[in-house]
Amino acid sequence: PLRLGQGDAATNGISETDLSGTGVAGYSSVGDVAGGFAFVTSATGARSSATIGGSADNLDGLDVADRIRYDSPEINGFHLYTSLLDNGIIDAALYYSGNISGITVEAAAGWYNGSGNTDAFTDGISGSVSALAPSGFSLTLAAGTKSAATQGRDDPKFYYGKVGYQTKLNTFGTTAFAVDLGRFEDSAQNGDTLDTFGAQAVQEIEGTGSSVYVAYRYHTLDRSGTDFDAIHSIMTGAYVAF
Repeated sequence: PLRLGQGDAATNGISETDLSGTGVAGYSSVGDVAGGFAFVTSATGARSSATIGGSADNLDGLDVADRIRYDSPEINGFHLYTSLLDNGIIDAALYYSGNISGITVEAAAGWYNGSGNTDAFTDGISGSVSALAPSGFSLTLAAGTKSAATQGRDDPKFYYGKVGYQTKLNTFGTTAFAVDLGRFEDSAQNGDTLDTFGAQAVQEIEGTGSSVYVAYRYHTLDRSGTDFDAIHSIMTGAYVAF
């Protein structure tokens, strides 16, 4: 089909494929939780301008925008999307959803050209893949980079991995656990490296469209000339789908 108007660009979501069952509590966009928290300098204890969200870009393609988007028919589990945005910005992505030897697999990869944008970056490429085995174990991987248009600006990049396990521990529904690791380089400025480790648990409540969750995440930011204290975050909540 051909889609006109405001909506997802073809590449929106390419870095966020996740079959772990814990995506509501944590996924490759680690800045979605505690993203506004600022790092504190170790020497003085002063709050800096460096934040988790600004230092952890998962390069997830182009966002919601006014666009013309074409979605191809499914061919053996594959879909090809491409879109045209304002100022000649274009993108394309290939998505896969299927079953390989009893393992559920979802994957996405895409390229986008942002040269008509004003964010000082030209084009980027990102992707993610997630596999869920019948045993309940899952593996999720994601990575990406984008090209800096400004001379002397390093290209931001990221790497992310998650291992998960889903089982039934009670009568409420499936319980999902996961641990993940992420590294985000040059997101805010040259030389920055944000490393993060997280753990999530999600309890589904069958028949209600809801779940409850808890998540912990540890963040460190390495920046030339400045030492920052690590940031720990803990989140708990409930998700309800209407």
